[in-house]
Amino acid sequence: MIPNLFDRITGIIGEPIESDFFRAFVSDLNTQQIETQIGDALDILFPDYGLEIDVQENIVRSAAIHINTPSVNRRLKLPSAANCIDTPSKHIVFKPYTAALLSGVLPTDSRQTLFQKLGNPLRTRKSPGALKSEWDIKYIYEVDKIRISFCFEGESGPMDLVSVWLIRSY
Repeated sequence: MIPNLFDRITGIIGEPIESDFFRAFVSDLNTQQIETQIGDALDILFPDYGLEIDVQENIVRSAAIHINTPSVNRRLKLPSAANCIDTPSKHIVFKPYTAALLSGVLPTDSRQTLFQKLGNPLRTRKSPGALKSEWDIKYIYEVDKIRISFCFEGESGPMDLVSVWLIRSY
């Protein structure tokens, strides 16, 4: 595992994918990368790290850190495809992300431990659970130029996803 992986992930948010900083990040991961694309949005997946990076207009806009997401279906980016309808879909299996997160938060931490380490969230949101009938609960924090969402399964389930994205100024 790469030391300070979460800090490295948050450091690439807002970076151009052509930058030396982003290229060094990818090189240090030293693992399989899968590119998927719908329209202008490019996703770069690193299944061995449970990591999915969203790129728009060649800038890293967000990262999804999969803690308890067994797999996703994505359309592969193929240079020969005329549009996304022409591209095959692939079932991609993620290994769970296991490294430390923001301020020592661990993927196995409960929401109470999250609050002890980070304080009260800026916002709390409910959203439909991806694979279940219970709603997910997201606790949102802001640090510098990024927003971080810790998503837990339902009212009492474990952390299953952490999203990091660039705060846009309008």
